[in-house]
Amino acid sequence: MWSSDDSQRAPIELEPVLVVQLKAGWRHDPESGAFRFSSVKEDEEQEFDPGPELPAEARIEPMLPDLSGAAPESLSQWELELARYVHLFPGGEADLDKLLATVTAWECVEEAHLPPQISLP
Repeated sequence: MWSSDDSQRAPIELEPVLVVQLKAGWRHDPESGAFRFSSVKEDEEQEFDPGPELPAEARIEPMLPDLSGAAPESLSQWELELARYVHLFPGGEADLDKLLATVTAWECVEEAHLPPQISLP
């Protein structure tokens, strides 16, 4: 039964995460772990493998899995924008500030940041 005595509850620990917005045209391929760019207009393709720069236990997950697996041509402008976001979970005891600097320098990343630290009074 729920108790109003919060002194008996352990604090909730959330896994650290980076919020990453990819540049337009880039998508994360969960099977290979790489980021891929393709431009239908220019018939150009590029690939960036972040593996060597990530901690061994790191994982990358789409913010909206349903959009990440959809064909880009089937998505609206707004869905394409939302599909550009991924979460990077560093795992372990990674230095988030150092990892943030590394991720921000990747050619496929438009922006990366730590989520806001929210606390109750």
